[in-house]
Amino acid sequence: MRFYTYIVNFFHLLILILLTTGNGVSQTIEKGVLDLREKNLQKEVIRLDGEWAFYWEQLVTYETLDTLHPTTYYPVPATWQAPYTAEGYASYHLRILLPDNHPTQLGLKVQTASTAYSIYINGKCIDQAGIVAMNEEEGQEEFSPKAIYFVTDKDTLDVLVQVSNYSYKKGGLWREFKLGSVENIQSVREYAIMNDMMLFGGFLVIGAYFLVLYFLRRQELSSLLYALGCFCFGLRELTTEEYLLHYWFPSIPWNALIRLEYLSFIGAIIIFPNLYQNILKGLLNPIVVKLTAILGGIYLLILLTTPPEVFTNLPSVGYGTIALFCVYLIYITGMSVVRYYVGGKLLLLGGLIIFGATTNDFLISLGVIDTMPLMSIALLLFMFVLAVLISYQYNLIFNQNEQLTVELNEMNSSLEEKVEERTIALSDVNEQLQEKSKVLEKQHESINSSIKYARRIQTAALPSVEKLNTILGEGNYSMLYLPRDIISGDFYFVEEIQQKKIIVIADCTGHGVPGALMSMLGVNLLTDIVMNRHILQPDEVISEMHQGIQKALQQYENNVTDGMDLAVCLIDEEEGTLTYAGAHTPLYYIDHNGEEHYIKGDRFGIGGNYLGDRRIFKAHVLSLSKIHTWFTYSDGFQDQFGGMANRKVMGKRFREILKEEVAHHAIVDLEYHLKRFIRRWMAEGKEKQLDDILVFGMTGGRK
Repeated sequence: MRFYTYIVNFFHLLILILLTTGNGVSQTIEKGVLDLREKNLQKEVIRLDGEWAFYWEQLVTYETLDTLHPTTYYPVPATWQAPYTAEGYASYHLRILLPDNHPTQLGLKVQTASTAYSIYINGKCIDQAGIVAMNEEEGQEEFSPKAIYFVTDKDTLDVLVQVSNYSYKKGGLWREFKLGSVENIQSVREYAIMNDMMLFGGFLVIGAYFLVLYFLRRQELSSLLYALGCFCFGLRELTTEEYLLHYWFPSIPWNALIRLEYLSFIGAIIIFPNLYQNILKGLLNPIVVKLTAILGGIYLLILLTTPPEVFTNLPSVGYGTIALFCVYLIYITGMSVVRYYVGGKLLLLGGLIIFGATTNDFLISLGVIDTMPLMSIALLLFMFVLAVLISYQYNLIFNQNEQLTVELNEMNSSLEEKVEERTIALSDVNEQLQEKSKVLEKQHESINSSIKYARRIQTAALPSVEKLNTILGEGNYSMLYLPRDIISGDFYFVEEIQQKKIIVIADCTGHGVPGALMSMLGVNLLTDIVMNRHILQPDEVISEMHQGIQKALQQYENNVTDGMDLAVCLIDEEEGTLTYAGAHTPLYYIDHNGEEHYIKGDRFGIGGNYLGDRRIFKAHVLSLSKIHTWFTYSDGFQDQFGGMANRKVMGKRFREILKEEVAHHAIVDLEYHLKRFIRRWMAEGKEKQLDDILVFGMTGGRK
């Protein structure tokens, strides 16, 4: 609280000093005459404010001065108002009665005129800015504040000023003139330049400092916005009052100088709502910020695309925008104080500084008070207030970070102790785990050996390659058999009896050891049904298999629902037929014309009691002479995930692959190409094999 009190008292004292600082001695001018016979020009600087003789649309010369009557007596400083227009040309005349002991060398401080002027004293041209003309084509604009020095031994000065304006929103002698000794006028000029340079330097240094802060900590956008705001105000100091930019670079065009001045004004409209939003998070309405940004963008577009006589009217609208936003900010800063926001009081103080400076300059323009303009200094003080606030917020962040660092260090110390304790405990556990690991390794080796031996048994139960070649004919078929694990839940059965060939492709419930046990049961049941009982019709074989599994697993007495899907195919070469029945396993064949045919088979598998005691399976009799190649398979291949999109192969794509193989390769090469495809498919999707794979293909009969 003491910190805030000191800041507030400091600014109150500073503003009080500024408000009581004079801006030169004001002397009354009546009817174009100023009487200074009682003044001491060695010590005093006289402001030439009052009623000058005014000649509208006349460029009066010293020779014609006494022969012409003034249009009126017009106040200086003031812009041309109705009934006169902002664009045009005119002459001003002031007669000054000097004291008897006046210095022979005098100085005249000229701020500027809009937008070109020529000054004559006692008939001699002592200075000009731009080119005064009676039309726009011949005129030339220039803003060039100066201190003009001249010599006179007369007791009367006839000051004649010719002015023209065709490019600015306001015309005339709208800035004050000051008269005094050479030393005093030189001091006034130097003080004004130093004042502007000090303000510009202040904005530049503070802006650069906060720009560096932003690059060091880019999370804090308020530092960047603050720096940009400082640069805008610094640019304003270069393009107003003493026009330092023109002072340093006299060749800069007037048009560019004016655009830069208005650019600083528009930049402030865009930047400061965003800055306040970052400082007072949660208080400013985002719609207000967006609206000011949109208005600023419109003003910027007008500035870049229109001539000065158009865009110099922007402040008339812009000041309204700023006024509304300032009212809103006063409300928001008041709310921040009520809600105890960090820096709320400082923001309110900054707003009051701007309000006080605006009031002061407005009263000066009305002639109510005689003080110096405060807006530039108020802007610097306002930015200083914001700098204090942002620095205070940074300090809070750093303090929080330091506190967190202390807490983290304490937590780390505590954690180190706990880690040491846990390390000792884990070391003991690790030793126990190593012992158990050795036991598990031995058990794994034993189990793995048993499974490998089971594979030998399962392989022995399946038809050998020699048997397949003998029954089916070498080169007439292809078999892809890829167990997921060491042993498989898929199996195949091939026998020849009564000059007929029976082929069974089966997919048991599960894979690995459970699937292998079911496959052994399936082989035994098929051997009994086909070889012992001579049941060959595929639909009957499937029905007998269903009943055999139910009986073997006692599925009517327990909840065991294991079974299998299978396809049974019977080839009768004498009759020239292929008879097929399928339990949830399809038959796919391609005729000699390349046409595809797909038989789904029955929709249920075998085993389990959830569909009753019996299931009816349908047999399909096909003519071998119409078949070029036929296939039957388990679902392992088409359900495998992989590929670039990591999806299943799916049945449709699988059948397209089979058709492609038939078209380009012999049936005997099917195993090689399918194996290569599925391994590449799994590698692309970075997937492992998910199920046992079994695919059987065989040629049909001749056409």
